[in-house]
Amino acid sequence: MAQLAAEIRTLRSPRADDNWTWCTSTIAYARGSADQTAGVNAGEAFNQSYERGFRAFEVDLRTPLDVGRVIELASSHAAAHWLLHPQGDQRAMLEAVVAEARRRDGSMLDRMHPAMRRPEDLAYALRLHPFPSVAYAPTDRALQTPAMAIFVRDAGAGVVVLPRETFTREVAAALAGAGARTYVAGVNDSADARRFRDWGAVGVVTDSLPPQVTCH
Repeated sequence: MAQLAAEIRTLRSPRADDNWTWCTSTIAYARGSADQTAGVNAGEAFNQSYERGFRAFEVDLRTPLDVGRVIELASSHAAAHWLLHPQGDQRAMLEAVVAEARRRDGSMLDRMHPAMRRPEDLAYALRLHPFPSVAYAPTDRALQTPAMAIFVRDAGAGVVVLPRETFTREVAAALAGAGARTYVAGVNDSADARRFRDWGAVGVVTDSLPPQVTCH
């Protein structure tokens, strides 16, 4: 793990830039809550969330259709940032995004931030393309412990995304000490959002809370 963390830090060093998180306290699921029947990542719901003021969006990439939709939206919304969660074959989905973005306008990749579940996939993302900002988003509970802060610190991972169920005061303190900017996913209650921010989270990923800009 130490060797992998060192590789990630080396790959990130030339272009590392997590500044997009500084004033991003709420990330919207790309499907938003505007139309719960529209399906995952529906363009209409995205547009309504964008009009409400969101400028950062979490999107699941399950099919080539999802990839094409993200590329289209990124092309037409130059101020939007994208937290990409590849599903299934994570590497194949991310390869498809990079290939299509390079075909259209490679600069949009600076606003795309792969959120990878495993350290080895995080390293792969950076080998594939020098993304300025990537996120470590472990889904395995064995990785969602204060000990993961050692990897985050050594890798210079920058951004971490965790489910609300495993974001505790202890985990929050460990990640803050490692220099991570942490988002808590699945938060749709304003009191929970305040509590997680008080514990040290930068912000939350939501499908119902309003956009909030708090720079820190």
